[in-house]
Amino acid sequence: MKALVVGAGATIEESRRSGVNFEFQFPLVSNFAKVMWKEYLPHPFLHPFLASMGVLVDPTGDKSLQDFLDLEKAGKTNVEEFFEFCWQIRDAFPEYPNAWHNMQHHGFLRPITDAMFSQFYESGVGWRPLTAGMFVSKILQSGDLIINLNYDTVFEMAITASGKPISYLPSFNPTRVHVAKPHGSVNLLVKPEGCCFGQPAIHGTIVPTMDDSLAASILPPRLHKHYSQHPISQIIMDATLRFAPQELLFWGVGFTQSDLDLNALYSRLAMTSDFITVINPEIRAAHAASDITKRAVLHFPTLDSWLVSRGILTKAE
Repeated sequence: MKALVVGAGATIEESRRSGVNFEFQFPLVSNFAKVMWKEYLPHPFLHPFLASMGVLVDPTGDKSLQDFLDLEKAGKTNVEEFFEFCWQIRDAFPEYPNAWHNMQHHGFLRPITDAMFSQFYESGVGWRPLTAGMFVSKILQSGDLIINLNYDTVFEMAITASGKPISYLPSFNPTRVHVAKPHGSVNLLVKPEGCCFGQPAIHGTIVPTMDDSLAASILPPRLHKHYSQHPISQIIMDATLRFAPQELLFWGVGFTQSDLDLNALYSRLAMTSDFITVINPEIRAAHAASDITKRAVLHFPTLDSWLVSRGILTKAE
């Protein structure tokens, strides 16, 4: 049984191989605002955040987003720090009672969903073949565990397109590939009467809708997030406890010491694994995985190099 952890680098690789626009980029933590906030101003949180960073706030708001982009570009802040700040003061604006909800919808899930459609959906044709994910899916078997840290459903669409049905945790089905999305997903629908995952190939409209509780359906990339603060995430994480893989793989994952809950999960999965693999162009990602799991890891700088090692591609291809 295998456990595969999928990060933002996997969607970026899929975009490079299968996307419509070769110049488009899916966001990383380091450039999220630059890529995703071209037509969005995160009011009312942006001005207080800039003031906390010592920036002289433009009262008209005309320069506020550019001020944040400058800080992001200089590496002085990022979307994780911003969302953590917003989380801490999310109830500080009684005149904007839906501020936190609206920011998650317009500033996070909507641009992610728009990016999926603009890159992988063709009008009149449907979803494009997802080459990278379908290659990786060849190693998956019933009962395997996918921990998808992405909010998009690109990899799940690739798995199902490869003919392998999936089951979203906390639902178990030993005849399917299990997918855990502890950070939430654009196809996770949460309403007062309960929650459920929709099909990964979302259609036509932004989901979740404004009628659903986005505060419950996603866990934004906050700096010091804990799954215990997010009940659905905790339920999904608890469901991973029954898995004891013999192989642990990381594809396109960034590692940070602040992700305490995730790092604890990685360490637990590593305990039963015969070997650990990191697919990432950065060697420091392999070093970080080794530090977290206290294990030696195999490092592959490209997806193709790993695919060749598994016999999925030949060098000639």
